[in-house]
Amino acid sequence: MHQSFLRSSKTAITVTRFAISQEAQSLFFHSSSAHHRQQQQQEQKGEKQKQQKLKQESSNSIDISKSPIGSPSRVQKLIASQSDPFLAKEIFDFASRQPNFQHSYSSYLVLILKLGRSKYFSFIDDLLVDLKSKHYPVTSTLFSYIIKIYGEANLPDKVLKTFYKMLEFNFKPLPKHLNRILEFLVSHRNYIKTALDLFNNAHRYGVSPNTKSYNILMRAFCLSGELSIAYKMFNQMFKRDVLPDVESYRILMQGLCRKSQVNGAVDLLEDMLNKGFVPDTL
Repeated sequence: MHQSFLRSSKTAITVTRFAISQEAQSLFFHSSSAHHRQQQQQEQKGEKQKQQKLKQESSNSIDISKSPIGSPSRVQKLIASQSDPFLAKEIFDFASRQPNFQHSYSSYLVLILKLGRSKYFSFIDDLLVDLKSKHYPVTSTLFSYIIKIYGEANLPDKVLKTFYKMLEFNFKPLPKHLNRILEFLVSHRNYIKTALDLFNNAHRYGVSPNTKSYNILMRAFCLSGELSIAYKMFNQMFKRDVLPDVESYRILMQGLCRKSQVNGAVDLLEDMLNKGFVPDTL
């Protein structure tokens, strides 16, 4: 994959530099070109030459806003506009090599999405290492993107590792991250027990499973025929002050009906009504 990237980069770099040059020239040197035309037409010297000299000195300044490639925001827009992920990464890398330039956090997010959609996962890992080494403050959006990318690529191991990757960034996973990971794991029959282990250990990392977390696992165990585990989790909810909802009852009642335990389903329905829940379609 890296060889493919290098071959593509040779052809892409010329386009990249031209695109960046065009963006930068449009942003920073328009007035310089105007001065040049005026000098040719009017053959003036003196003050205009001083102004041109000042512009040249400004372009060499350490001020990022005067960088020849433009501001981080400008580069981010250029990366976002590319349909070719290789070209987008070449632009990112080219900008990274410029003195005194630092990418915006948005540039990382945009590039990770582009690479993820094209399944260039090793490059995503490289970007995460770069983000961590440069101490960027990360957001929940980054990890939501990564979970989605690996889930859609049918990579349950990568999805699971994303939970621990968040911890490496000193970012406490949110219940929504836990639930999304659980959903992807239980969609693979061989990973249902792995999902249960993550669920049971989540509290060690400060993550509290919520009603949806329980429902995800109860449904998975019911569908796999392990109704006793689903029932155990249902009872556990009350012990941990997690209130079941109508969906929780529906999952168990449907599981009982699949096992031809209709009387048990009726008893559960009565318990639900006694607790004040109003059922919809079961």
